[in-house]
This record gives sequence, structure tokens and C-alpha cells, in this order.
Amino acid sequence: MSPAAQTAGTVPSSPREPGERLVRPALLLAGILLLAANMRAPITVVSPLLGTISEELALSSATASVLISLPLLCFAAFSPLVPRLARRWGIEGTLVAALMLLCLAIVVRSLPWTPGLWLGTAGIGASVSAINVLLPSLLKRDFPTRIGPMTGVYNAVQSTFAAASSGLAVPLAGLPGWSWRTAIGITLGFALVGLAVMLPILRAALAGRAARRALTTGPLPDGVGPGSAAGGTTAPLATGTTSDAAGTSAPPRPSTPVWRSAIAWQVTAFMGVQSTLFYSMLTWWPSIERGAGLDPVTAGVHMALLQLSSIGGNLLTGALLRRVDARWVTMLPQPLIIIAFVGMLTAPDAALLWSVCFGFAAGNNIVAALSLFGARTRSHQSAAAVSGMGQSVGYLAAAVVPAALGVLHDATGSWTPVLWVLCGLAALTALLGWFAAGKRQLD
Repeated sequence: MSPAAQTAGTVPSSPREPGERLVRPALLLAGILLLAANMRAPITVVSPLLGTISEELALSSATASVLISLPLLCFAAFSPLVPRLARRWGIEGTLVAALMLLCLAIVVRSLPWTPGLWLGTAGIGASVSAINVLLPSLLKRDFPTRIGPMTGVYNAVQSTFAAASSGLAVPLAGLPGWSWRTAIGITLGFALVGLAVMLPILRAALAGRAARRALTTGPLPDGVGPGSAAGGTTAPLATGTTSDAAGTSAPPRPSTPVWRSAIAWQVTAFMGVQSTLFYSMLTWWPSIERGAGLDPVTAGVHMALLQLSSIGGNLLTGALLRRVDARWVTMLPQPLIIIAFVGMLTAPDAALLWSVCFGFAAGNNIVAALSLFGARTRSHQSAAAVSGMGQSVGYLAAAVVPAALGVLHDATGSWTPVLWVLCGLAALTALLGWFAAGKRQLD
């Protein structure tokens, strides 16, 4: 293995099973990017419209905040279950089922039926949790030597669609004949396109599984054999899909249960603290800016720019993970976050600069955290198990801590202690990142 590969914590790709039907890399890449497009957009589209929704449905501030936190609580609840579903249905089958649920949930949430708002939001959280958990596993299996760059690219797409959905929500809701319900329903289009691309990927995975099963039970049909695709021709060099459900190619489960693995807890701790930082900012940064004297419109623009600036961090980290020791990659963004918080305390007039600084650093953190699910494991099943654990604990913390910071603000009447607590969390993130990015791997 090359030194660069060792630094990134990747493993060389393994040969495909004989008789397996392959998927063209372009189709698989399109599927990954469309999955990424659906990971935040259905959630971030609600925040700009929350005031309108609360006014129309007479929701209290506390109830409205639960509506924002509900997807994160669903992430925490459903993430540990996703690896089990993937072992039963395969990665592709589980992702297709998640997209189907996502489509249904977006429709239900947009209906003129108040319970549908809550049921649909919970359904969106459950479906997105499956995508969150399985994308790192998919990259580990099909792009094992490019985990860092691919994680950076799909997070950049995720951030782009999240910023677009939140930025367009209010203008769309104000169109003639439109309302907040139609504005939040527009994300259905992303989910339908993603489903249309994932269905042929699923069909290819099922065909490959059938071919492998035929190899173990008897002679293959004419034209199908080692080195051949299902149509009888030699398969081109391409990235393929190997189902990890039934079949001889399924790797064993981790020899050490992830919940008792020091490696898994190191990755989980880093995932949890960096998620807590990001979602605390997503929840309170506009309020912190308004408390410093900025008007609501400016604070909203700064929040959109914060999310857009994370794209640069996504792409830079994806590139660095192939060239730089991952321990340094996880530590370097944290001083920038501390600078942003201290800057907001001492020079709030430069709030735009601090917003961009935090967004860029947060973009670094999420790519580093997600890439570690693959880099610290030897198989894609182990990656899925650690991803499920890390995202369960991480998003639970991300749902709870922002509420606690709100209580701290109410008790003190100031955002200053909140910002100092966030500085402490950023310093803790640097320490945890050093251990999370170690070189040993979970079997």
C-alpha cells in the first residue's frame, strides 16, 4: 500500500465476484450525488418558513423548535437499525426503500392536515438517516481508495442543495397560488430523480447477486461465467455494486461489536461533538447575530453564506485526506472555529467574516468525520455498523445540546456564555479528532 493510501486509512479494492453484473461508474456516481442532494434539502427548507408555519398553525416557540429537532431525533433512533436492514436487503435495496419513504413523507408533510406535518417530518428523518448511514459504507465498498475525495464531493452537493432549498423557500411560498406547504413540497422533485437513478443500480445489484447464487448452486446459463457480465460479453472496467445481503461475497460482521470497540467510540465521539457544534450554530447563530444588533434579514443572509462557505471546506478536506495525515486534518479547522466565536464576542460588526470562517471549518469537520467511518474499518459492513453508531450518538447530542444552550441563554440573558461553551466544544473537537483519526482499523 502506498504511503498516501496509508495516511488516508484506505484499503485496496478487492476483485469482483465472477459473473457479477457491473454498474457504470457514471451511473453509480450520479446515484451517490443525488442521494447527497436529498440528505439536507428536505430538512433545511423548513427553517426559513418556521415563523409562517407557527403563525398559521398556532405553534408555540417550544413546539416549533421540536419540529426542527425531530429529524435529528429520528437520526439518533433509526441509525443503529440501518446496518441490519442493509444486511437483509442489501445497500442498494435499503437506499431505494429510503427514497420511496422520503417521497411519501414529503407528500404527507405537505398535505393540508396538521398531523401530516409531524408524521411526514418523522418519515423524512427516518429515510434520511438510512442515507446518512449507508453512503459511507457505499464509498468504502465501491471507492475504497478515494473515500476522502468522494466524501468531500458528496458533502459539497449536499451543502449546495441545502443552501438552495433554504434560500428559495420564502420566495417560492410567496408565489401566486403557492403557500408554505407547496414550498416545502418542492423537494419531492429531488427525491423522485434520485429514485429514478437508483432503481437501475438496484436491478444490477440483484442481477449480480443472482449470478453469484447460480455459481454456488449449479452451472451458469450460457454466456454467464467468470469474467463475463450477464449479457455474455466481457464486462468493462467499471465500479460495480456488490450486495452485502445474501451471497458468498458478504464480508463477516465485525469481530468486535462496535459498541464495545475503542476505535468505534473514538470516531463516534468526534462525530458527536462536531455535529453538536454545527447544529448549535444552525439553531442559534441568527439569534446570536440579532442579539449583537444585526437585523433579521442580514442574519438570514449570513446563515445562507455560512452554509455555502462549507462547500469550500468539503472539497478541501476531501483533497487533503489523500495527502495529509488525517489526524492533522481533523485538528486544523478547530482554531478557525474558536476564532469565529471569539471574533463574534469582540468584533460583532465583522459577523459576516465570522460566519464564513465557521462555515468553512464546519465543512472540513463533517467530511473528516464521515470519511473516518470507512478509513477506520476494514469492510463496508463494519463501516455501516460504525456509521450507524456514530450518527445515532452524534445526532442525539446535536438534538439535545442546542436546547441546553438555549436554556443557558435564558438563564443568563446573554449569548456570551453560550459562545464560550462553544469555544470549549471546539477545543474538545480538536482533541477527539486526533484520536479518531488513528491508523488502527476495526476488523
